[in-house]
Amino acid sequence: MTQTIEAQPIETRTIDLPGVANLRDLGDLPSPGGMTRRGRLLRSDSLHRLDAAGQGRLRDLGLTTVIDLRAASEAARAPNPFATMPGIAYHNISLFEGILPRAEAPDVLQDMYLRALEARGAAFAQVMTLIAEAPEGAVLFHCAAGKDRTGMTAALALTMAGVAEEAVVADYALTADRLAPIRETLIAHALAEGYSAESFRPLLACAPETMAATLAALRARFGSVPDYLAGIGIGRAALARLERRLTA
Repeated sequence: MTQTIEAQPIETRTIDLPGVANLRDLGDLPSPGGMTRRGRLLRSDSLHRLDAAGQGRLRDLGLTTVIDLRAASEAARAPNPFATMPGIAYHNISLFEGILPRAEAPDVLQDMYLRALEARGAAFAQVMTLIAEAPEGAVLFHCAAGKDRTGMTAALALTMAGVAEEAVVADYALTADRLAPIRETLIAHALAEGYSAESFRPLLACAPETMAATLAALRARFGSVPDYLAGIGIGRAALARLERRLTA
């Protein structure tokens, strides 16, 4: 039986800036101590179209750290404007390096997410440690569409903060509406890289069932999100800092 999951209101967390389609704050989500704190973690699609005013707006919001989850080739084609900006710590970590979609999988995205968890533990550990140890201010992490690599990072961070799974899943699914302005651009880029439109369109999905099933499979394989993160080498103190990032 499929569980119906209601999305949290997006309008209170969305940050509308010209040049980005899927930028939002991970604050104001339910956790055991109340709501997660705003201005701590931001998730986004690629920032390469962000103009100077948009860059300034993010700095005004307290941005101190940017974690670019794209492959080096993606970052070279569409450079992140914060990569060379004084006062911003920029990190490029190819989170899904070598993880390609398998069309034969029943849920191609869930299959890709689980293979990434298993094969890219060191990269996940690096990303989550950077979030845990970042200086005060906002940490922004992003990929190309702000959906898969960004979605998995958000799911781990939100779960560590004690956010209810229904809200974690709903946050993932909110991307569906946000991709509309850049959907055709993403498809065009995929076609240029050799994908067919038929094979690529399923990769634009972000059904709540996909993330719900991914989290269930993570628990079955690793025990829990804290168990997974500890297993890939994140120490107890860093895990506590990761939890406080959104709650303290």
